[in-house]
Amino acid sequence: MNSKQERVIIFGGGGFVGEQFIKSCSKLLEIISPSSKKLNILNKTALKTFFKQQKGIKAVINFAAYTDISSAEKERANKKGPCFRVNAEGACNLASQTHDLGIFFIQISTDSIFPGTDNFPGPYLEKSKPKTSLNNLSWYGYTKLVAEQKIKKSNSKSAIVRISFPFGNPNSKKDYCLKVLTRIIQNKPLFSDQVLSPTYLNNLSLVLRKLIYLQQPGIYHVATTDLVTPYNFGKYLETKLGLNIKINRSTIAKITSNQYLKKGGLASKDTQYKLGLSFHSVKEAIDEFADILKPAFLNK
Repeated sequence: MNSKQERVIIFGGGGFVGEQFIKSCSKLLEIISPSSKKLNILNKTALKTFFKQQKGIKAVINFAAYTDISSAEKERANKKGPCFRVNAEGACNLASQTHDLGIFFIQISTDSIFPGTDNFPGPYLEKSKPKTSLNNLSWYGYTKLVAEQKIKKSNSKSAIVRISFPFGNPNSKKDYCLKVLTRIIQNKPLFSDQVLSPTYLNNLSLVLRKLIYLQQPGIYHVATTDLVTPYNFGKYLETKLGLNIKINRSTIAKITSNQYLKKGGLASKDTQYKLGLSFHSVKEAIDEFADILKPAFLNK
């Protein structure tokens, strides 16, 4: 696979997931990444003008999203708020523009489109059908689900790539690994009964590069090959870094807010098979990423 000559437009390249993708692929792809200040994805006229100026674009990837789940809940059911507008309307605008120009479009989505409850637990398959009722989802998850639905209707030449608790960017506090690490250092507890499958960003980069090359529509899941609780994730990370800190645990069982997926996770066997890739297990991903993080802690 040789994608050195491919020109790709990235929206949301300033976010920690998009930033890491650009960093990992900057020598392999010709990347155009307009900032949100210069180009608002809610401005259809500006988008149309921008795309008319571009030549030879192989694909467009949308990382842009309103991801503050707690703040999003304050806008619940408000389709005029920034969360819905950016996540649903903005994504639809990009899907429509790329459809009109015949450009392959990749939307970064989330496991939060599923409820992660006892009645509908993960890990979810690529073919699993989400429950569309807002009652089952966080507002953030609902807006991302609406985005998926709109994209499927407006652009048949598109791929939905779902991720979950992403990590692998050592420079961002939003990185799941660094979030867990911060809680450990601050002696804050980690959930021992929540189930998830984090996304290692190195795996995500491989998937996106492959999709750019193949131009293959569909739904794809990028996550570790096994499930883990935040507590066990943190415990293994602490051991790898040699921090010698006792980790406190707590439970999510009493929390009723649908902001939290209690029994989530994304199954990715179909994605790996279709793309001819192999993803990391939780421990393999932590092992690799810990080698990047360790020098920073040894020097403190």
